[in-house]
Amino acid sequence: MVIFSYHWQDPTVYNTNPLSRELRGIVFDKETGEIIARPFPKFFNLGETGCAVNSNDVVSANEKIDGSLATAFIHDSEIRFASKGSLNSWVTEKAEKLMTTNHKSLIHDLYDQRFTPIFELIDTDNPIVIEYPRSELVFIGARNIDTGDLLTPEEIEEVGRQYSVPFTRIQYNNMRVEEIKKEISDQEGIEGVVVYADNQRIAKVKTEWYHRLNKFNPQNFSEKAVIQAFFDQTLDDIYPSVPEASKKKINTVIQEINREIQQKIEEVREFFNSIDTSKMSRKDFAMAVINTRPEMKGVFFAVYDGQSIEEAVFQYLKKSFK
Repeated sequence: MVIFSYHWQDPTVYNTNPLSRELRGIVFDKETGEIIARPFPKFFNLGETGCAVNSNDVVSANEKIDGSLATAFIHDSEIRFASKGSLNSWVTEKAEKLMTTNHKSLIHDLYDQRFTPIFELIDTDNPIVIEYPRSELVFIGARNIDTGDLLTPEEIEEVGRQYSVPFTRIQYNNMRVEEIKKEISDQEGIEGVVVYADNQRIAKVKTEWYHRLNKFNPQNFSEKAVIQAFFDQTLDDIYPSVPEASKKKINTVIQEINREIQQKIEEVREFFNSIDTSKMSRKDFAMAVINTRPEMKGVFFAVYDGQSIEEAVFQYLKKSFK
């Protein structure tokens, strides 16, 4: 299997190439090229460039769960999970532990119908912003592997009830998006809602409370806040709320970060191209690193142990920028 997802992205990347919106954890069979798992595409905040839903659309809306994406699929007759960027991570391990017999039945039945079941992992040990009372594997939707069609909120509730698993519930039904936005604007304790105009067009509407809790003020932010949001991978959600005049400042910061990332990637790649690790012991490798770039030994050893160069550099810079 092979999974495609951005290690990092600037918030405009999805506007320049529609195909990029599928690169959010989609899984392929390496040999046949067939799609094994097709999670949600990138979908946008209301009003954001690329958003297919407008304020006048009449929609249904589910609560947006503040957790980690866990996409389920079946491979070699076994249920597997993928996070947004990995086939093996703490998210996939925790999802497997939280999976019940009812979850298994749901996954098998939907997957037999060519739907990829999609869950949100709530983990009390790893809260995102909202702290939930217990860890759960919450059913938040399913996507047809062939057509890309999504289950509607009504269908999500129907499936959730049928299989007796936690599921995201309808908060508003047959309402204009603008009305829903006003309804949730001053609510606290929730991230927001996902609105469905149909089984293809969806959008996020978030509460002001969640934005404040996320420690990023769209009206008055610092370069440090932009950098932190970039490495926390929350910038693409925040970016639409920033005034147009301020987006130039953010874009400048993003360009500088990307230049630094690319420069470090090239440095690491050149180092590994200059040696043959297959003929080196770990001790010999350590000596080569110390004699070349001792300050980046963490990156080199992460790659030596199997991590991609891109991910190793990203994590290194994430720590160094803090």
